[in-house]
Amino acid sequence: MKKKISTMLVVVMMAVTILQLFIYESVVRAAANDNLFAYNSGFELTPDYTGWGKGAVSGAAVTIQGGVVRSEAKAAKIVFDGSDKTLEIDRFSAVEGGTAYYYELWLKTDNITTSGHKPQITLMGYNGNTFKRVIQSTVETSPNQDWTKYEGTIVMNTDENKVRLLIRRAAGGGGITGTLYADDVVLAKKPDSLTITPNYRQFSIGNSSDLSVLPVSAQYGSMSIEVTPAVKWAVSTGAAYVLNNQLYFTGSSSGGTVTLQTLYMGTSAIATIDYVQDNEPPTAPNNLRAEQIGISKVKLSWDAASDNIMVTGYDVYMNNILTASVTGNVYAPEGLTPNSSYVFKVIAKDGAGLLSGPSQTLTVTTKSDVSSAAASINTNDVVKQASKRMLGYNHDWYQSQIAIMEDNPASLNIKTEYTNLLQNFGLPMPLNRMAGSDSQVFRWQQAVGNLAQRTPQSTWGEPAAVYRFGPAEWLHSVLAVDPNAEFVWNFNMMMDTPEDHADAVEYLTGAGGGVNPNGGIDWAQRRIDAGIVAPVNVAVWELGNELDFAKYKDKFGPDGVEAYIEACRETILEVRNLIPNAKIAVLAKTSPWSDYNDNVVWREWHQAILEELGDDIDYITFHPYYLGYPISKMEQYLDAIRDDIVQITGSDRIKVFLSEHAVWPEELPGKTWKESWYQTHALKGVLGTAQFLNRMFQREEIASATYHSFSSGPWGLVYKSPDTGQLYLTGMADLMKLLNESLGSEVVRVTLTGESTEVGNQYASLTVNAMKTATGINLVIVNREPELKRQIHFSGLNSYTAVKETILTGDSLDSYNTGTSQEIQVDTSELTGNAPFATYLMPAKSVVVLTLDTITPPAP
Repeated sequence: MKKKISTMLVVVMMAVTILQLFIYESVVRAAANDNLFAYNSGFELTPDYTGWGKGAVSGAAVTIQGGVVRSEAKAAKIVFDGSDKTLEIDRFSAVEGGTAYYYELWLKTDNITTSGHKPQITLMGYNGNTFKRVIQSTVETSPNQDWTKYEGTIVMNTDENKVRLLIRRAAGGGGITGTLYADDVVLAKKPDSLTITPNYRQFSIGNSSDLSVLPVSAQYGSMSIEVTPAVKWAVSTGAAYVLNNQLYFTGSSSGGTVTLQTLYMGTSAIATIDYVQDNEPPTAPNNLRAEQIGISKVKLSWDAASDNIMVTGYDVYMNNILTASVTGNVYAPEGLTPNSSYVFKVIAKDGAGLLSGPSQTLTVTTKSDVSSAAASINTNDVVKQASKRMLGYNHDWYQSQIAIMEDNPASLNIKTEYTNLLQNFGLPMPLNRMAGSDSQVFRWQQAVGNLAQRTPQSTWGEPAAVYRFGPAEWLHSVLAVDPNAEFVWNFNMMMDTPEDHADAVEYLTGAGGGVNPNGGIDWAQRRIDAGIVAPVNVAVWELGNELDFAKYKDKFGPDGVEAYIEACRETILEVRNLIPNAKIAVLAKTSPWSDYNDNVVWREWHQAILEELGDDIDYITFHPYYLGYPISKMEQYLDAIRDDIVQITGSDRIKVFLSEHAVWPEELPGKTWKESWYQTHALKGVLGTAQFLNRMFQREEIASATYHSFSSGPWGLVYKSPDTGQLYLTGMADLMKLLNESLGSEVVRVTLTGESTEVGNQYASLTVNAMKTATGINLVIVNREPELKRQIHFSGLNSYTAVKETILTGDSLDSYNTGTSQEIQVDTSELTGNAPFATYLMPAKSVVVLTLDTITPPAP
């Protein structure tokens, strides 16, 4: 099979935490040529050393700094002070035994002097944590060298499943002085071979030739992956040179032959080029057509022209003016005027500069930038209470501490910068869940008390360490911002016992002071001693997270619903012995959109739970990640869960808790997945989540929702800026604050009609939610269209008038906040007049909250 790298993550990782992706990237990512050290390969992430370790005696001699770098903002630095000791920074990664790997890194030295060992690169093989051998040790650094690339190939033994890369100077032979810098580390599976298709071409004399016309694929067993953008070209023989991926022929005017070599991950292939004279122009392009017609842009395509050697491009004319030159047979002009006509034609050209005749002309008329819709508001049809629990957040044991905890590794204090930022912004934190797969590997008992009382633990294969961010720190970080916050506790069903779960209940809600219903450690007193005096307001007790995934097959897994049900019974008994009215949530299948879950099989999991535990539970949890799949598809799964609840239990008492939800970031063309993350909190992602929440407010069975996630992965509301080192808020914080402020008392029914409004329409882009307030109605309107405004005609609101308008928007769908810019804007305007509310022109790419007050009749 042949796949592009960018398609590999979408289904497999849909609901797995980003930290887990990082640690297990060599297993989970099917693209075999991915850099196993891609996570922080350039030492850019905060905190420093993320993904890396350093020797026990390295101390302050090994740092991550920004003064001397090869690329981006940071690099590793080792300062040798004249002593004879081992100074090192290292990295482990999972590998496959019996497989070849390519490594590459860049080193720079300043004034290295030594009478013993020089700085070196060492690669070691391991089986688990057991050292097997030194695979390779390279000693090649010079005393003063600029950034120099070191590369090579290693072959793992069949009994090795980890590789350790060390950048170090080992003790022995005398002192050493000077400085070593390291940056841009690569470790990747070496391809079996490279294929250039075609590996022979003719080019015309007289112009440079774009080598991207020679696609290169890397073969890994039966899999072929296109790697063209990443390869390097060099001339092996012939009169030519390569510059910026262009081949320049310097031979005679009669032509000649050039042999090219391409290199990728330590593997090479050869292509042959003949340069010839050309006097024959291309044929004219045919079938010029408009594939897409928008408001300010169109997408044109045409049938490719032919040439005796090669067509190198096309000139596109708009209204008889040369507008663009393109290499392919597609052109998409932007910035056109709405509802206007344009005439296009296309001319082909070849490498000798010869031109074809023109294609036929094509007239295209752009669309209008306003479309009508109708919204019927039935204020007598109450859907449900407008609960603040719909606007909750997920947190993360591992990564939250980056933004939340003081940088001092000996401190258990929350950053005042963090609490001040959120308090000053006024962000409510109504419902807070400790989220994700972290919850099934994190041992909360080992992160309670002072640092001396805590024991090291490793959650995702990283070196074991004491967690500074434990239950008390999480509670403090939330309650300092919102004293009225509620919480969701997710039990570790993989590693903890039912008795451990009872201890967690006691820790969070117990009275302490000798009242210890479980015996043993007085866990409630531990909470009180940590400064959380009042019992914690736990709204939901959640029994595990995504336990149907195959990685949990030792205990649960895809076929483990019966084992899960039994574990739930035991835990529910322990919880309700302490809190008789505790609200319990159990999980539905995690990713029903995956290939192995058709519309029948995936439902069997929650159907079995409802049949066995229907009387004992309060919520079914579900994790929709949307817009990669449309929101309408997520609603189909919710329909099935809702219908099964009623059919099996005979009532709608059990509700649905969306304990994770977010926009899933697609991998953009020409970018890595990580470089595409910003989409989740760019305006595009903000509008996607706003539309999703609008729809969830209109669904009676949805009781709660916690957005994934507050300060980690691609989705955060708060991040630490790599530019300033300061915390900043993303557009998701603006959205959640706005939606909290818009909350009324009751959600009332909204019926929408018009283009892209239907509930089941996968392209729906306009939603409206309506809530009663003490003085009238609040409307939340979301329009995801980048250019199309919506003239919405309202019915049912004649007794109300609009008094306030708040608009969240940005310059484009790609607008997003950083530590140095605030591109998501929220503006509020007071409206005048007393006219009955009947119509509203909804701007493009915006969330709007309209405050409507009841019209006061004039005094008689």
